[in-house]
Amino acid sequence: AEHDGKGNLIATQIRPSGKGRTKQWVVDDSLNMLDKVIGDEFGLIPPITFYGKTHTKQNAHELYAVAIDIDYVGKQQLKNLLKQFGNG
Repeated sequence: AEHDGKGNLIATQIRPSGKGRTKQWVVDDSLNMLDKVIGDEFGLIPPITFYGKTHTKQNAHELYAVAIDIDYVGKQQLKNLLKQFGNG
């Protein structure tokens, strides 16, 4: 799927210390490799498609969303963040 004009997702499986190496898989339209990350303790899939097998800015193709991690963010902090979005 590298040369069909479509970008691929790059899924990352992060293992706890001592439990093996961090692994990455290229996920194309078939979604076959997605099973490698789903259900894991910690997996990341950025909302960006890439050409090639590495997630570098040179390989970045299209941004589909903006993801914001809000773990440990309180209600007031979230309100402040959303207000800042409105302020541009």
